[in-house]
Order: sequence, then structure tokens, then C-alpha cells
Amino acid sequence: MATLLAIVADRLAAIRPIREYLQVQKIDTTLLKDRRAGTAHQIELDNRQRLLAGLTFGFPAWVRQCSSALIIDGPKRRPTTNLESGEDDETEDDALWWRVPNGVEGA
Repeated sequence: MATLLAIVADRLAAIRPIREYLQVQKIDTTLLKDRRAGTAHQIELDNRQRLLAGLTFGFPAWVRQCSSALIIDGPKRRPTTNLESGEDDETEDDALWWRVPNGVEGA
């Protein structure tokens, strides 16, 4: 839920009001408590979504915890590589959290 709010807030330039709402509702701390066991792919997906929301809304605990998990565990999803250019192809149907913005996963 927070990840979708992050994307909508970014698109509508409403990050500050949604951040304040989430903090008043104590969403910034409670969502990390309901972590569940799952497949490696599902855990990475959860971490990526929380990382995106943490970066967008300025929740340093989310950023620290989720980025550490991604660094330690490494990506489970392999990008498609363009053989001619040698670079990863972004497909238009990729969700934003698979390529975290602002150079977080950049070279």
C-alpha cells in the first residue's frame, strides 16, 4: 500500500501531505512489523517496494533495512540485457520498484 501511495504522491506532487498523513497514522513504523516469510522473490519484491516508499517519504529505517537486505541477498530477478549495447533493457511494464529511481541502483 505505501509503495502505491509513493508512486501516486510522486505523480501528483503530493509527497509532503501523504508523508505527514502516514507519520500521523504511524504507518512508517508499523508496516515493517508485519513482515512474513516467503519465497526469495517475494522477499525481494517486499524489500524493493518498501525501499521505494522509504526513499519517497523519507523513512530512513525502511531505506536502511531494505537496502541492506538487497545488498546482502543480491537481486533475484535478472534484467534483460541488450546484446548489442550490453546494457540492461528496461521494459515498459517493469514496476518502478524494480529499477529504484534517483541512482540508488545505478552504476
